[in-house]
Amino acid sequence: MRAGENAEQGNFASRARGLALLSILSVVIGVVGGLGAWCLRQLIAVVHNGAFLGHFSFAYDSTLHTPASPLGPFVIAVPFIGAIVVAWIVKNVAPEAKGHGVPEVM
Repeated sequence: MRAGENAEQGNFASRARGLALLSILSVVIGVVGGLGAWCLRQLIAVVHNGAFLGHFSFAYDSTLHTPASPLGPFVIAVPFIGAIVVAWIVKNVAPEAKGHGVPEVM
C-alpha cells in the first residue's frame, strides 16, 4: 500500500462521516419543520373555529364549507378585529415585520 492510497482512504472516511452527519441533521430539521407546520395548522383551526363558530375545536377541513356563524351579520367584524391585533403585534412586538407581506396586506 502506498502513502497516497492511505490518504485517499482517510479522506473518503472523513467525507462519509460528514455526509452521514449531514443526512441525519437534514432528517431532524425536516421532522422539526413538519411538526411546526402541523402545529401551525392546528392553531389555524382553533382560531378559525373560535372566531367564526364560537367553539374550541381542532377539527378543520379547508375543503369543506363552513357552517353559518352564530355571530350572524356581525361575523364581518372578525377580520377587522384580526387586523387590529396584527397591527398591534407589528407595532409593539415585531417591528421588523413592517414592510411588504402579510401584515401590510392586513
